[in-house]
Amino acid sequence: MDKKATVSRIMIFALNACLLYLVGKPFIGSLIYAYSDIPESWSISITEGIVLILTAVMAVIQRKDLPSYGLQKAIYKGTLKYLIPLTVLSLMLIPYFFHVRMVDPLLPAILDIIFIGIMEELIFRGLIFRASEVITNEHIAIIISSILFGLIHLTNLSGDSTWQYVLLQVAFNTALGLGLGVLRARTGSIFGGLLFHIFLDINGLFKGSIPKLERAHIVMYFVVGILLYIFYRVDKAKAKRKTGQQS
Repeated sequence: MDKKATVSRIMIFALNACLLYLVGKPFIGSLIYAYSDIPESWSISITEGIVLILTAVMAVIQRKDLPSYGLQKAIYKGTLKYLIPLTVLSLMLIPYFFHVRMVDPLLPAILDIIFIGIMEELIFRGLIFRASEVITNEHIAIIISSILFGLIHLTNLSGDSTWQYVLLQVAFNTALGLGLGVLRARTGSIFGGLLFHIFLDINGLFKGSIPKLERAHIVMYFVVGILLYIFYRVDKAKAKRKTGQQS
């Protein structure tokens, strides 16, 4: 396998996907909103649909490579201890449903969350993970994709968030990225991480806040991400020792 050619092909896909996600989406959305009578929330949804279609076209062009990008059926055997912490983290959202009202209109917000989950998992746990894995190894791929996943949240500085909170987002999303990266490595697929990613982003649907719960949730992001990474390293060490004993 020509590593240089493989990585070049993957990174071109990743770069185009990032440009569509970070630049194409706001640009096309602003045009639709400015030159039509469509409400802003639905303009964003239409734009996201266009971006997903264009991304799908790029995926079709590289369809032979898709399994190596994690776009394949997951293998969950032996991953229960990885799934439980992520499930607990997701279940911490339940109190929000009873104490905080949801945003309005709701459907475009839900579509936005699904779009973000799909694009970020494809880019980070799919393309960047795979390119890093080809160049280095699976362990380094988890770390690189996690760090870059955290750093992309610096784009939130353009919104209403304070720089202190954005830096906190970078930190806890890097930790969460470790967990999602480990799940990608263990299952060979991005789909399990995608479901957790979408569910964890549901807190963006709520107006208001529950300060104590939010602080606990942030702590859990760190705990779960680091815990899953430790599980992964222990399992790898055991497998290495077992291989050494058999040889």
